[in-house]
Amino acid sequence: MKKTSLHILIAIFAMIFMTATGAYAVDADGDGIDDAVDANPGYALRVNTMPNGLATPVGNGDSQPYAYPGLSLDVWGSATYGTAPFTYVWNFGDGSPNATGTATTATAARNISAMHTYAAGSYLASLTVTDANGKVESSTLKLDVVPVSDEVKVNLAIQKAMKYLYMNRTVTGSNAYFYSYEYTPFAILAFEDHGHRAKNDVTKDIYAPLVQQGLNYMFSIMTNSGALGNDPVSGLPCDSNGNNKGVYYYSANLYHQGAAMMALANTSDPTAIVSGGSQNGRSYSDVLRDMVDWTVYAQHDSGVAKGGWRYGANGGADNSVNQWPVLGLIAAEQPPFSIAAPAWVKTKLVNWINYSQSASGGFGYTQSNYYDNVAKTGSGIISITYAGGGGNIANALSFLNTYWNADGGGWLYHYNIRYHYAMYAVKKGLQYAGISMVGAHDWQKEYNTWYVNNQNSSGYWATGYWIGAGIPSASFGLLVMAPGLVELPPVANAGIDQVVNPGMNVTFDGSASFHSDPTKHIVGYKWDFDASNGVNWAAPDSTAQVVTKLGGYADLGHDYDVTATLQVTDEDGHTSTDIANVHVQTGNVPPVSDAGGPYLVAIGEDITLDGSGSYDPNAAPDPLNDHIVTYAWDLDGDNDFNDAFGISPVVNFGLSFVGTKTVALRVTDSYGATAAASTTSTTVAVSNLQASSYGCLTQTLNRLTGVTTVTRCMTLANVGDGAASAITATMSSVPFGVTVIDGNLSWTGSIAPNGGTLQSADTFRYSYRRGTGVDLTRITWDIEFTDALGTRHVVRNVPQ
Repeated sequence: MKKTSLHILIAIFAMIFMTATGAYAVDADGDGIDDAVDANPGYALRVNTMPNGLATPVGNGDSQPYAYPGLSLDVWGSATYGTAPFTYVWNFGDGSPNATGTATTATAARNISAMHTYAAGSYLASLTVTDANGKVESSTLKLDVVPVSDEVKVNLAIQKAMKYLYMNRTVTGSNAYFYSYEYTPFAILAFEDHGHRAKNDVTKDIYAPLVQQGLNYMFSIMTNSGALGNDPVSGLPCDSNGNNKGVYYYSANLYHQGAAMMALANTSDPTAIVSGGSQNGRSYSDVLRDMVDWTVYAQHDSGVAKGGWRYGANGGADNSVNQWPVLGLIAAEQPPFSIAAPAWVKTKLVNWINYSQSASGGFGYTQSNYYDNVAKTGSGIISITYAGGGGNIANALSFLNTYWNADGGGWLYHYNIRYHYAMYAVKKGLQYAGISMVGAHDWQKEYNTWYVNNQNSSGYWATGYWIGAGIPSASFGLLVMAPGLVELPPVANAGIDQVVNPGMNVTFDGSASFHSDPTKHIVGYKWDFDASNGVNWAAPDSTAQVVTKLGGYADLGHDYDVTATLQVTDEDGHTSTDIANVHVQTGNVPPVSDAGGPYLVAIGEDITLDGSGSYDPNAAPDPLNDHIVTYAWDLDGDNDFNDAFGISPVVNFGLSFVGTKTVALRVTDSYGATAAASTTSTTVAVSNLQASSYGCLTQTLNRLTGVTTVTRCMTLANVGDGAASAITATMSSVPFGVTVIDGNLSWTGSIAPNGGTLQSADTFRYSYRRGTGVDLTRITWDIEFTDALGTRHVVRNVPQ
């Protein structure tokens, strides 16, 4: 038979005493690093930046730092190890002045922050930190600045809440907790649900060390129970591995037990080994198995509550508590741990489900029709889905729909949006059951909207019953918005509206379509040329990006309008549509402009624009014998076509411009016909290579002559928008006192645009005499490369 649910208080007091008296590592300076590690000269300074697209953590998602133009963004990073004070330089990667400063303590170095506003585009920002001993380290951050949307706002809210948790944890040696033992598992789970796991590369994931410290704390307050015995209902053992014990978290409260199981299962690292505490030396898988065993043992055995869980082992059942051990068992059952509870656990659970669901579809507290509410109904859906039977999910959804926006004024009554506990219960139930709608309510979208609109400037949310402000609300907000980021959609662009003659070929251009997420792509185009007879995407008129409708539209004897529709699809199956209006008329129609391109140049180079593809539909042999008489260009996006004139003007955007420009051409015919419809645009992509780092360092000092010979290789970063290949570099200038031994470099392969990097295939060498005051930063390079169109370019005097 099972033992009683009395807690082993002596073990708990011993655990608390161990923590309080410093049985674990010491962290006197509060930097999250053991003092013994801080003092070890073998540990180098480490610099991290906020989570970014260059180093996506392993997992379901990542807090990719999207921003939108005009937003004042908190760009931040950290320095660990090393010796305070730390001086830093933030290079924002957009040509604006650097931000500099000093973090005087290790604690201050956790948040090396600067506010910055970006224009649209992709940027590589970098943080460089120098400690008091002269150690220098850098980290690079990729930022994608995209048009403002609801999805981007959700992602920004996620970024802000995670940083709040990061900044407000309490660290003691190798352990960290969040607010209290109760909320620490939820905070750990919030990081993990967004891909930040302890096993991630700590040099690339700023949150990974903190997640490990939180797990260490969790393990430090776990307790081994005694023998578990057999389940009195089935007669089968609760102890699946026969080691005569289970494991429970802190006080053996089933609320906390389920949350701790979820956090442990979501490490996705079953072979990891615990360091410290009662589980020292055991694998995560072994610990989780014993937690599952104890949770199975704790299931209530008799009466109307049979099959459910409450606060203590075999202590009854209520649907507020019940969801947590069930969620813990669900998490343990998933790969890679794959630790399933015995089948009889689900059979017993059906008894509690059937007893506690009311005729209204809602779930009660300790019985049906007793304080039914939204949160407990979400809990019931979790139980039904896990058990694979019992209850009625359709009735539960009807209850949720009826009371979706009701607010009875207390936690026992109906409440939903703005109450974190309820939103999480509904989210987990519907997510687990694969249900995206409650009636007309898109529950994930409505929850996300509330969190975006009500987030405190510090990153947390207000109290919502049970779940208080600060760390509790930040953790639950992240969990409700998990797993990972809202996906950004593709954006269709069907091109310009057109005026055409009957029977005239009509070209539709969808090449201006793009994806809001720079890491994804449009993979499919579908056109419907006339919406008046229905739009059928199963049988589109064309699947090309740019298509010409031969013969155009029919002559109906009068002018009329047609709507052409474009649908684009990305690799995940998400779609977007846009329309182009076509006015079919007799007589003269405006000319059609073609701005040429694409144009790929190096920084500071001349560009010859090409408008020769423009034409007039009424040119001979048309009776009007019309032709284009003027070509006017808009190069700065102000819609004034006064920046260049002629069919092939030569322009230059100057040495300070790096990125993309949209150039537009307006043409006018001999009858004066011109309109926005006759304007087309193209993109000028500027490739720009810059030295990002140096490696392969060897230095040889000739003690007789005092001459130092340096050998290095160079890593280039392509901060422009065009790919570069066949790259070579030659030293173009050196300061007085430097002798060049080998000043030539080459690169094998190509460097992708928007932040791609590549190390040189060989090394360069130079020498100098010590004590002569040589400024080695004044060495410069001429870098030559070939762009994507096969044109050769050179970027001169790039600094080392």
